Amino acid sequence: MMLTSQGIAGVCRRFLVWPAYCVWPGNLSTLALNKAFHRDDKSAVPGPFGRLYNWSRINFFYITFAIMFVYYWFPGYIFQALSTFDWIGWIAPNNNLVVNLASVEYLSLGLNPWPTFDYNYQTGIGSGLLTPLFTVMNMFIGIICAVITMLIMWFKNAWNTGYLPLNSNGTYDNTGARYNVSNIIDDKVRFVDEKYQAYSQPWMAAGNLVTYFFFFASYSATVSYTMLYHRQEIWRGLKGSFASMKAKFGRGHTEAVHGGEDVHFRLMQQYEEVSELWYMAILVLAVVFGIVGLACWPTGVSVGVVFYGIMFAFVFCIPIGIIYGITGQQVTLNVLAEFIGGVIGKGDALSLNYFKMYGKSSSAA
Repeated sequence: MMLTSQGIAGVCRRFLVWPAYCVWPGNLSTLALNKAFHRDDKSAVPGPFGRLYNWSRINFFYITFAIMFVYYWFPGYIFQALSTFDWIGWIAPNNNLVVNLASVEYLSLGLNPWPTFDYNYQTGIGSGLLTPLFTVMNMFIGIICAVITMLIMWFKNAWNTGYLPLNSNGTYDNTGARYNVSNIIDDKVRFVDEKYQAYSQPWMAAGNLVTYFFFFASYSATVSYTMLYHRQEIWRGLKGSFASMKAKFGRGHTEAVHGGEDVHFRLMQQYEEVSELWYMAILVLAVVFGIVGLACWPTGVSVGVVFYGIMFAFVFCIPIGIIYGITGQQVTLNVLAEFIGGVIGKGDALSLNYFKMYGKSSSAA
């Protein structure tokens, strides 16, 4: 798996690393920490309330590390209720509407203005210190739209969601109990339609359905966004990649590399670049390992899953990588990979998982 992701990452670096717009906000904290460890800068830094602070970066790290180490014992071990501070649910624990709307537990929406004292809990969907403001506002608007949609579905009992918890990622049967997958498969973990018809179709909560709606909306929006706003950069990267490979075989000249407008990229040009051919070789090696693993062991999975998965990763790697590099938020392909993998290996969960591993995990890495 690591070979596959490294090969794809190396081939796509012209599109995801070299361009100036790919900032990769999530890496800034790591860069700042490395700078603190290797550069003892004690110059004054302007801070809140118009004050100047003379702490060095490394001293600031040591102090905050010590404070966070001591504090985390309270929400993490001593008083764990601070982690999920469900104070509204404590006020009216028997009110079904209040619990479903405001509780941060019990599979509810968690519309709580102060749901936690745990910083790790707060940064579960991204750190506010690293994520750009436009990304945070976009996510906030999306959450509001999702909450309104979930409430409408739940109150209207759309697809029988009114009989289920409001916000749950579980799957339920026609009795409201958790769906027992073992009732619809055989001893080889393959789907059996007769057992499915005798048992029940799966039902999902309103929160889970809306999640799936937004997943598919994000996939189409990802492709549309990159084609509308970054198609020229992608085309230049493709031309530069082909020109570079032709030059390696002595059949052409190397064109101006894409990404040269970034000062950091120009500074890095003093180091020799690794050829795309090496990354392609790593990718081919990963494909060979995958084929050997599926063919030589009794998996019962076609080796074509490897090629389908690699093609799937190549199609989406650049679009989701561009968005990830700009916003700091990743569009995950797990839902789409599950659907396409289910079509390719109909009724075979193992085949689906292999496709998901090569398709989703390779592009996510």
